[in-house]
Amino acid sequence: MDIASLEKFLQERIKVGGKAGALGDSVVVTREKSKITVTSDSNFSKRYLKYLTKKYLKKHNVRDWLRVISSNKDRNRHAINFKLYNRCEVSRRSSLTMQHLTKLLSTAHPTLNFAHPALESLTWNTIIRAQVLATSPAHKPISVYFRMRFHGIEPYFRTFPFLLQSFNSPPHLQSGQQIHAQIHLFGLACDTFVQTSLINMYSSCGDLGSARQVFDEIGHPDLPSWNSIITSFIREGQVSIARELFDLMPERNVISWSSMINGYVRSGEYREALLLFRQMQMVSVSGVRPNEFTMSSVLSACGRLGRVL
Repeated sequence: MDIASLEKFLQERIKVGGKAGALGDSVVVTREKSKITVTSDSNFSKRYLKYLTKKYLKKHNVRDWLRVISSNKDRNRHAINFKLYNRCEVSRRSSLTMQHLTKLLSTAHPTLNFAHPALESLTWNTIIRAQVLATSPAHKPISVYFRMRFHGIEPYFRTFPFLLQSFNSPPHLQSGQQIHAQIHLFGLACDTFVQTSLINMYSSCGDLGSARQVFDEIGHPDLPSWNSIITSFIREGQVSIARELFDLMPERNVISWSSMINGYVRSGEYREALLLFRQMQMVSVSGVRPNEFTMSSVLSACGRLGRVL
């Protein structure tokens, strides 16, 4: 069936539903060239959803799916959006779809039921991420995680970095440790992306000892891991330890240099900050050049010293 035929069929159903007083089973269909938009001001009928999926939506791209997801104005739209999203073929779940779904979920009603058994791991991760982006209390993302586990869905390496972002103060340390245990349980403790997230979590919760232990357990730390542990010590005012780690780095980027310079400025060691900046200028020929954050720290150091370079 082509778009025009589908539109005609659904519009006829709207007329019938209206005459029968059953507008709850009706939808509004609009079309612009080859694009179709389906809007509902009440509950999506299961048979219409099934019909759309079989006859039209499977044959069209991500943007068609997004139009259907975003156009639904029903009070239960979040549950309906889940149904629509889970009907979409895996190959069509692009980053655009994920970003749109995350935006929808981040504004979800507090009573939104996350216990839908048909959700996949990828969708659960999006729900967790949406809760974190919405600055929800830390117990909400972790609650979503354990509901995911209740339904037998196993996490993968991208699940935990999203989850760990919600633990960012000392009262959250115990919950963070609980998730760390889950990471070991699923054999993801050696993933560098997860390890870097653990370093950030422990340092944000004020446990530098555990942050350093996680870092030391990394066989070959990558640049983000080095930057994370250095920033952790700088945040806690332990600039000398941060400098020791900085000197051990096999390579540095502008974030490494800027963080260390800023650490000296924050601790009142302005001359050390300027000396380090001069070293940075010497290696700038290799591609590492100061950015606005670097210069902000340098100018602050100059101002405190009462002179300009």
